[in-house]
Amino acid sequence: MFVVAGAFLLWKVVSLVAGSPLIVPSPEEVALKVVGILRDPHFLSHVAVTTLRALGGFACALAVGVGLGVLGGISGGLGLPLRAAAVVLQSVPVVSVILILLIWVGSALTPFWVGLAMAFPIILITTLEGMEAAPVDLLEMARAFGLSRRVQITRIYIPSLIPFVLAGARSALSLVWKAVIAAEVIAFPSSGVGTALYTAKLFIDTPGVFAWTSIGVVLSGLSHLLLGLVSRRVFWGGMR
Repeated sequence: MFVVAGAFLLWKVVSLVAGSPLIVPSPEEVALKVVGILRDPHFLSHVAVTTLRALGGFACALAVGVGLGVLGGISGGLGLPLRAAAVVLQSVPVVSVILILLIWVGSALTPFWVGLAMAFPIILITTLEGMEAAPVDLLEMARAFGLSRRVQITRIYIPSLIPFVLAGARSALSLVWKAVIAAEVIAFPSSGVGTALYTAKLFIDTPGVFAWTSIGVVLSGLSHLLLGLVSRRVFWGGMR
């Protein structure tokens, strides 16, 4: 609480020193701008579209990343090339990914695919690490008793995977929101938080830029809270 109050106080001081809302708007000016945005009839459509892009890309990355990670973990020769591909994808600049996808799929779909592309390698690598962390003694015992691969996955691999996947999901989710909004700013689709953010910049509406940035932060925070609730349920369910 004191940290938040201190941050707002520092923000207020900086805005007073700057002396112009075009450079650094005050917290009050940004708050009034947020209220105005909330009353805008297009607000919900901007938020809904960005949320669908971010959470849709994240969900697809989670499904594909975990699926390929499990496959790479149980098949000895596939894990190394999958990890190498994930590292290469992580090394590509986000702007390059946005521009390439803008050429390939157009402005409306680029943010979704950017979110997926940014989350996928994180999920894949953490899943592979979780598969590698599975208890060797339990796996050897399972093989000695002739347990099926399905039983090994559900009873040994998945409990080992859960903490790794959840940690990767938390890291990936933060990156997804940043990447999706950045893609909307560059691709400039018809609607989205990034579109509204760039529109505010075009009109030199600095309070609007701060306000839409704050809205993006709130959306990311809410999705993290939701992921935390789901994570606790999944973790304790997997521990039973």
